[in-house]
Amino acid sequence: MIIRKKIWPRSIGDLLSMIFVLVIVPLMYWFGLWIVLPTLYNNEILLYSLHFVLGNFIMLNIVGNFTYTVLCDTSTKRCIVPVSTARAADGWRLCAVCECLSPPRSWHCNTCDICILKRDHHCVFTGCCVGYHNHRYFVMFLSYLFLGAAYAFFYGSFFIWSRTSFEFPMSIIKMVFPVAIFFFGFDSSIDQFYLLLYVVSAVGKTMLERCLENDGI
Repeated sequence: MIIRKKIWPRSIGDLLSMIFVLVIVPLMYWFGLWIVLPTLYNNEILLYSLHFVLGNFIMLNIVGNFTYTVLCDTSTKRCIVPVSTARAADGWRLCAVCECLSPPRSWHCNTCDICILKRDHHCVFTGCCVGYHNHRYFVMFLSYLFLGAAYAFFYGSFFIWSRTSFEFPMSIIKMVFPVAIFFFGFDSSIDQFYLLLYVVSAVGKTMLERCLENDGI
């Protein structure tokens, strides 16, 4: 794997999105493995140990695939071919911005400021383009992130609803508008934070499910 020289996000939107991922993923990890599961399996050490190992396996794959997606250079710089073999009929073309020959199914990214080999899209959460060399890492990152979000949502449901009772319409407002829980109140400030993380896992699970469907998984 060839490492990109410039790995930092090049736009404010990319930077904020990446910071969100780097903050929310460890928070969900902490919430699930150190708050939810110890509460649900307080007297069952074996079951908790099993979930703890599984949770760490998911987290390790999320972090690993995210890192590889960000670091992997998927630009066309490594595609050096003789000019005589780069024919327009085969899909080769001249990129006016990079001033170099661009291989078939490669497109220039204005944010990354380079042509990307077999470019899929520019991901704001990784701050880089998804292309030929890092597409598999990106798909695995989404897959394990979806698995982690679904895992957190499933066990978080038992945890959250065991700590509160449903009250209409306040419970609906708190679920639909997570930030509103800080204004309408809850059992305690820490419970407000737990509910916010639970809502994030529910929303993240739905969004990641759609992303995986778009990738054909």
